[in-house]
Amino acid sequence: MKALSLKDKALLFAELSRLEQSGIARLKSLSLLEDGSTEVSKRVTETLRLCHLKLSFSAAAFKSGLIDQREQVLFELANESAQYEQVFNNLASFYQRRYLQQKKMLSRLLLPALIFLLALFISPLPALVNNDISFAEYLYGIVGTVLKFLLIVLIFLTLPQWLQQGKLGEALKAQYDRILLKIPFFSRLYMQHVLLDYFRLLALCLKSGLPVIKALKLSEKNIINTAIQKKLAVVPRLIEQGMTFSGALRESLESFGGFEFPEIQQTIYAGEFSGTLEDSIEKMVLFLDEFQQQNMNLVFEWVPRIIYLLVLLMLAYALI
Repeated sequence: MKALSLKDKALLFAELSRLEQSGIARLKSLSLLEDGSTEVSKRVTETLRLCHLKLSFSAAAFKSGLIDQREQVLFELANESAQYEQVFNNLASFYQRRYLQQKKMLSRLLLPALIFLLALFISPLPALVNNDISFAEYLYGIVGTVLKFLLIVLIFLTLPQWLQQGKLGEALKAQYDRILLKIPFFSRLYMQHVLLDYFRLLALCLKSGLPVIKALKLSEKNIINTAIQKKLAVVPRLIEQGMTFSGALRESLESFGGFEFPEIQQTIYAGEFSGTLEDSIEKMVLFLDEFQQQNMNLVFEWVPRIIYLLVLLMLAYALI
């Protein structure tokens, strides 16, 4: 089932948060979103139908496609802590930021994409003018290149969904996740993104009053990379054996070439020492979120430049 867009999710959770704050019963508030023929309203209707069949709210929403597996973890947290409003608000803020990032990326890539498309038409022109190729071959070459490019983009966008289908998909995803952790430069940024999701949910769990062990076990379900998830699954067991959280975290992740995030290690250690672990993790999440935003801005600046460089190389090659 196709996932809802970032905009749809941001609006959905913002509305659920508002209705929860108003004190309306959860299923009643959900029924207020049924009006219309949008994809969201269809899935809301299916969620309500499943709830009437005695499924839990989170299970019904997941089965209907209203939420994904990671969001179901947050719904479980809301059910455990009776903090639905806070969870809905957290999800609304998260998807609002993601939607704005997506819009920013698309706006910056629009002009480079048009120039790249224009270069595809221009680069074979010298061969056409010199009668080295026919007009049919000229069009065939352009259309073939565009289709290949679109196919690569489609595979890149849908690959994560393919990797979640069946046992073969699980095996391929495990291998895919390991490869992501070995790519130079990218692996550090990717691992930071994964850990940010982990600590974001952990901070929310602790703030909701869950015990540390239960919060850790719930947070590990929010990790998208199976290799990192397996490593962090050891953390609660090490803590139960008497190890500190900072020590357990370092030991669980040292197989990835050492724990390369001393700022995380120091923050957790300081929080444990001062008895303010919850506040320390929350501040660390804000810092990592800001740092990740800076990295994303850097990517947005360099991707168009790389595309312009490819266009220049294409045109230079065509003229030589």
